[in-house]
Parts: sequence; C-alpha cells; structure tokens
Amino acid sequence: MANNAFTPDSFKSLTDQSPVPFNETYHKALFAQYVMETNNGTSNLFINHSNLFGMRPALSREKHYASVYESANGPFAHYDSPTYSVIDRMALDESLGTVPPTNEHDILRYMDEVLQKCYSGCPEEPHYLGAWIDAFNGVYPSMRLNIEDRSDLPSHQEDADFLSGLPSWSKIAIPLIGIASLLVFLKKKNVF
Repeated sequence: MANNAFTPDSFKSLTDQSPVPFNETYHKALFAQYVMETNNGTSNLFINHSNLFGMRPALSREKHYASVYESANGPFAHYDSPTYSVIDRMALDESLGTVPPTNEHDILRYMDEVLQKCYSGCPEEPHYLGAWIDAFNGVYPSMRLNIEDRSDLPSHQEDADFLSGLPSWSKIAIPLIGIASLLVFLKKKNVF
C-alpha cells in the first residue's frame, strides 16, 4: 500500500464502502483510533499491511484478513485493502458485543467499553484511553472529549499527582516503561 494517510473525508469514503452501516459518530471514533494506532498513517502495519487498527489475527471472530504478518511484537493481521481492516475492526466490536456510539455524548462510553473488553486488567488502560482521546481531540477539536467529564472512567489526575514529585527524567521514563509494558501485555494476550 502506498504511504497515503487518510483524512476524515477519505476515511469516511472508505467506511462508506463497508457492507455494515456506519453512523457519523462511530466513524469519528474509529478514525481517531486509526490516527492513534498508525501514527497518522506512518506505521509499518498501515503502509505495508493495510492494518489500520493494530489488529491481531482473529481467534473467535470471522476472518477478514488475507494473511498473518509475524513481527517482533507478535502476529498481526495483513489485509488486502484498508476496507477489510475496517470490516474486521467492526467485526471485533460485533464479536465482543460492543455497542458503537450513536451520538457525541456516547463516544467516551464506547471507548471505555472497547478498552474494558480488549485490555481488561492491563495497567496501561488509562494511558491507551488518553492517547485515543488525544487523537480524537486533535482531529475533531470542536467536539473536545475530556476524560474528566466521566467520573466512572480512570482519571489522569492520579498520574499527574504521582509524577509531580519525581525528578524530570522520570517523567519521560515512566510513560516509556508503561508503553513497553503495554506492548508486552498485548503480545501475550493477542487481543487483536
């Protein structure tokens, strides 16, 4: 696949090709996940494997990928086109029983539900959710999601309080360790 990152409009045209109906809010939530997972279309998985969401081979859902790419981080799905990656991501929601968002106020609930079902028990859940929200806010600044608006979701304030008393170098090292831990966990779990 060529190194062509999607825009919200080109991603929408991609999702419009999907046989599963897409609502505008679901489209926005998945586009933000695509931006986060592929570093806005620059990742190896996106460029060489048409994998928009870091999807792993299916363990129990229907197979929509063409083959499996074996990487140092474990197996990932390889798709013939980005459309199949979108279909597989939607199939994941369906197999998990995840209810896609239907309005702007429902997006945080959806993101949290995906994380609870895909990353349950992972100590980096709040960081993944924060990264997803940051990607969403970067693409759709007028909608501006804020995790603190949901008292039932993990708060980043605890992380900020913990980091405030540490030396400056640790404020970089701790998140990097967290990211490494998340990658190890995901590799072991084969969640995607």
